[in-house]
Amino acid sequence: MRLRGLTPILNVSDVPASRTWFARPGRMRGFAWSDGGPIAGDADANEHGPAGTRSSCAATARARATAARCGARATMTPGGCG
Repeated sequence: MRLRGLTPILNVSDVPASRTWFARPGRMRGFAWSDGGPIAGDADANEHGPAGTRSSCAATARARATAARCGARATMTPGGCG
């Protein structure tokens, strides 16, 4: 198996607040996910609550910020950017 990419998972205490740090020039939002599923548009929350995980993407790099309760092995989470 050939490795095509590696996405760091950063545990943060407040996923929506970390958005400012990730919103640097040249980066775009990948996805945002709450307990109820995906969060549409550019919002930080939906009717199910605030984002528990989100991604940020640049040309060839991506990072994922997640609350301490998320990101464990063998959990089902969304992937990809855009």
